[in-house]
Amino acid sequence: SLQKQLKPLCAIVRNEYSKKCLQEDFRSGLKDLFKKDDGDDDGGGDVDVNGALPEDFNMDVFGISANDYLKLMKIKPSRDGPPSCFSNADDTQIPQLRQFVHKTTATFCQDSVKTFVEQTNDLVEQMKLLCTDSNSDVSTGNARRMKQLHKSEVQSLTNEIKPIATQFKKVIDQKVANSLASSLKTGARKGSQSAMSTVVSWGSKSRRTKFERAPDKNGLYYMTYKAVARRDGVYTSTSAGAVDFNQELCDPMEKEFSTEWQSVLDSTIRRLLAESETKILALATSACQSFAQGLRSNGVAADRLGNMLNTANRSTTTALKTSFTQMRSIARDVQRELSRELLPAVRDKMKSSYEAARTAPGGTGVFERMKGEMVSNSQRAVNEMFDSALDKLMKGIDDLIKRLERLLESTASVVGKSLENVFSICWDDNSDKTTLIDPQMQKLIQECRNAMLPTLNKLLEIQGEACVLLGIEREEVELDFVGVESLEQQLSRRVAEAEKNGNMLDLCDSDADVPSAKKIAVKSEKGAARMKSPLKTSALGVIDLCGSDSEDDDDEDKFGKCPATVNVKTEAWL
Repeated sequence: SLQKQLKPLCAIVRNEYSKKCLQEDFRSGLKDLFKKDDGDDDGGGDVDVNGALPEDFNMDVFGISANDYLKLMKIKPSRDGPPSCFSNADDTQIPQLRQFVHKTTATFCQDSVKTFVEQTNDLVEQMKLLCTDSNSDVSTGNARRMKQLHKSEVQSLTNEIKPIATQFKKVIDQKVANSLASSLKTGARKGSQSAMSTVVSWGSKSRRTKFERAPDKNGLYYMTYKAVARRDGVYTSTSAGAVDFNQELCDPMEKEFSTEWQSVLDSTIRRLLAESETKILALATSACQSFAQGLRSNGVAADRLGNMLNTANRSTTTALKTSFTQMRSIARDVQRELSRELLPAVRDKMKSSYEAARTAPGGTGVFERMKGEMVSNSQRAVNEMFDSALDKLMKGIDDLIKRLERLLESTASVVGKSLENVFSICWDDNSDKTTLIDPQMQKLIQECRNAMLPTLNKLLEIQGEACVLLGIEREEVELDFVGVESLEQQLSRRVAEAEKNGNMLDLCDSDADVPSAKKIAVKSEKGAARMKSPLKTSALGVIDLCGSDSEDDDDEDKFGKCPATVNVKTEAWL
């Protein structure tokens, strides 16, 4: 009875000890990765590993007993016997593991829900902006200038983002060249050197067991050897356990480059993407403010711009975060697929060896002939097996880096599209003033907008509650009006530009000297009659274009003097 009570206690103590050892080993490995990750960057130096990895960080470890849990929870029938160790279901740590899995999956679900809520919120805000915005105060010329301003802003942003993408590729290329490439080459060389000794060990008379396997104890019995060859090197034996010839050939190479692979293609890429995201988000916010200031200088009202600026900035932030989430997902999935390319490559090269072994002539000595065929054919495959796998891995890594660089550069178009979705109401409806909208149609459009507003307001209220529940903070951006022209300054600038270009006609200043028009005598054709001009002229031969009779003199006080007079010849030959 005492032994029965001590058994679960000993199991609990053993689990706690194992958990502590595994956590310490994991922390030690992570510290090595952080040191490798930061040691080769430009401007490196001493790295605060403890700052990068918190002291209280511990990997979650669970020492479970599924069999005892099933019996304690009456899931297994009683005929399977009593639990072998534990008497309490919580001590099996299955409930803790279940809770951990639920928490982990809930994190991914919460991230997806946050993205969905942010995107939906942006859409509703844009719809409300369309319903409440009025762009009748924007002229056709201004609308065209605004559209051109948008193109210029996107091009400027592209020029600012391109160096970030170039630097990203430069750092990754340096890391690959300095550490990962050499590790892959060393691993390929070690794999080639140890491959034939591994192939020979499969036929050793020193057999492996289900619980014990070593380089000097790796042989298989004839029937197991034959079964493995018939299944392209993979078989689960009752006596030898799981057997995978292909993985045994890959092990030396994978062990050599696994640490550098994790450091470069996982840790470094994630860190550089995070840094690039911070920089590009700041550039995007600056671009939104700069573009809004440009629109303000083109006559867009300040209160109208404030609403559009905040909507555009939020939409841009959401779109950029989604883009970088996709980049991280692509980097993770591609490097994971690349890391698994080695095993299929080795299996394909070894198929001829397996085929030769299983088709060896039967009869006395068939096992020796099978082993001989395996060794001779494997020798030919090993010569190029790891080199071809190395070339494929390096090409895949290069393609991944170039793909991420292109995705970083494309974030400028993502920002441009978000700005266009919001600010295009300033120019889309004003680019063509020749199309007239029926007043009845305008009335219907306005009624539709007014009818939508209560629903949109209700949706925004629901969205706000969802943001509070998920901890989403909607950033507010203030528009800086420093250097923006007033209306009077804007009119003065336009007048000066018109005078400079010769497009100004002053109709108000009658005191200005007006050059006399050139007098041209028009000769009549033969037989033409000479007629008096019907125009009213003065004694000086000046036509009064304003009809300044004495009875109209009182109007001068209201409208001013006639802007100009023109000297012409009093008689014309018609």
